[in-house]
Amino acid sequence: MQKNISVNVIAIGPGGEDAPLAQRKWIDAASADAAANYIAIYCTRCAMISRVKEDYPTAVIIESAAVSRALGISFDTLWNLLPAP
Repeated sequence: MQKNISVNVIAIGPGGEDAPLAQRKWIDAASADAAANYIAIYCTRCAMISRVKEDYPTAVIIESAAVSRALGISFDTLWNLLPAP
């Protein structure tokens, strides 16, 4: 927030909360486990984070401009298809 960076969030399943500088859209999900997984796309990096196993986070960071672009295109396409909250 200090740097005034805004984010778009696609949440899987119900939940989440409003946050300053964040826009959120939802995808319905049958599995509660899906809600404990996250993908962050930033610059030339992607972080894949899981909190499913006993609420202990596990993360993998991929530094690749090509992978980040591909995930960014996928995210933007899905974002544009989802209805506004």
